[in-house]
Amino acid sequence: MKNIKILFVIILTAVFFLPLISAKADGIELKSNNVSDLNTQIFFEIKNVLSTPLYLNFTDKNIKGETTVILLVDKNGKIVISGIKGENDLLNNQVQHKIESRNMWTDTKFSGNTFTIVVNAG
Repeated sequence: MKNIKILFVIILTAVFFLPLISAKADGIELKSNNVSDLNTQIFFEIKNVLSTPLYLNFTDKNIKGETTVILLVDKNGKIVISGIKGENDLLNNQVQHKIESRNMWTDTKFSGNTFTIVVNAG
């Protein structure tokens, strides 16, 4: 009976954590023909993620200001944050976490390209 309970707990734990692990592995692949199209797609992805309150985690209500985000296409095609600048550290942190939650990828032919996006909040 004890072995059945242990097996049940292991199976229940695996069923609970398996969707969380596979959900984090999924990413958004941005397919473009040129850098200009990729820039537009990245802009709309970021606009979309910033307009949804799903990932907001407020520790302070002062998230007003302007933040400049510099994105870089890595060698493997992953779009990563190269830099984030702004006067409001809380806003910078929120924007960074929300953009990183998208897990964006593109073709490796765009590796080394950078994109600058200005976020105005408030």
